[in-house]
Amino acid sequence: MSENLGPLVRALPESSVTFRRVRADEANAVFQILLDNGEWMLKNDIEQWPMEWLASIEAEVKRSVCSGGYWCMDVRGDIAACVEVNRTPEQLWGFDPEPSSYLHKLAISRPPKGTSIGSQLLAATINMARSRGSEFVRLDCVASNERLQRYYERLGFECKGLKRVDDGVGGEVELALFELAISRQ
Repeated sequence: MSENLGPLVRALPESSVTFRRVRADEANAVFQILLDNGEWMLKNDIEQWPMEWLASIEAEVKRSVCSGGYWCMDVRGDIAACVEVNRTPEQLWGFDPEPSSYLHKLAISRPPKGTSIGSQLLAATINMARSRGSEFVRLDCVASNERLQRYYERLGFECKGLKRVDDGVGGEVELALFELAISRQ
């Protein structure tokens, strides 16, 4: 676990929480969690996942779930939080060959307020990345989402720059790229 994650994790009873790969039969549940998060962000004036973008990636999300790309925190048999984890170098990061794990679409099932399940998922994912030989954990967020950027910085991630990319629905979006070095921890 990143040393900065410890204080943010208010653990649920350990016996009730499991970090595991999402099963193919849970693809609809994962996509619903993403939609619920998109709606929550929209209602709270948080620019991160526009609903039209989410709709455009439904098939991609379900394919990734079915191919083992999503991991979750399971609480008593239900997905409480999920994240997509890739290990292939990505264009967004200039196809950097350093052994890295790339996190996308981290989402929590609403409303688990006060459990820090998202931080628990990040900690478990970082531990998994380290055990698989990754030297970095990388993620991105919409550059205008300052609250999320501050959250990642509190967890020890370093902003490595901004990059303007196609938003997938006919426009562009500026992303903030974050990286956490894990090989030395």
